[in-house]
Amino acid sequence: MKESLMALGHKEEELKRLLGRDDIHKQAVLDTIESMEGAIPDKLDNCMHVMQSFELEAVKIKAEADWYTQQAERLKERAESQEKKAQSLKNNILYFMQRYNKRSITTTNSKHTIYTKVQKDYLSVDYKKLPKEYHINREAIVMDKTATKKHVQELLDKGVIIGSDCVSVKDKVSLIIK
Repeated sequence: MKESLMALGHKEEELKRLLGRDDIHKQAVLDTIESMEGAIPDKLDNCMHVMQSFELEAVKIKAEADWYTQQAERLKERAESQEKKAQSLKNNILYFMQRYNKRSITTTNSKHTIYTKVQKDYLSVDYKKLPKEYHINREAIVMDKTATKKHVQELLDKGVIIGSDCVSVKDKVSLIIK
């Protein structure tokens, strides 16, 4: 029966305790302890072989993980390259359509449309020059710039014309392909 290293240690302790008793044949106990002590180096050698096997397997797994990490990095770079190529082609189509005043082109497989939108991020307001009628105040004397900008955006979306010296708008132009 194979016993673990700890089990051998426990048995040896028990046998050493038995040596103190008078009703036990001491030589038989000493022989048993000696034979067990001979098994301990073999058990330690076996543990060392198993431990080395685990360590070797860990090295192999880490190497495989590194390989997969490199492959993932390479694939990510390839994907980014393909995305840049697609964006470049889209920009070329957009440039062509803007250059030749084409708002929309329909083909048998797709429809290409230039989409222009004024976005809040592209709206800049000179609050000092903006007429007071457009101001949104939090309190009687403090102007809320965020609310004012939102209000100006809503007015522009409704078609209200506000002087260009206090509000500048940049259009965000993009190409939609369906």
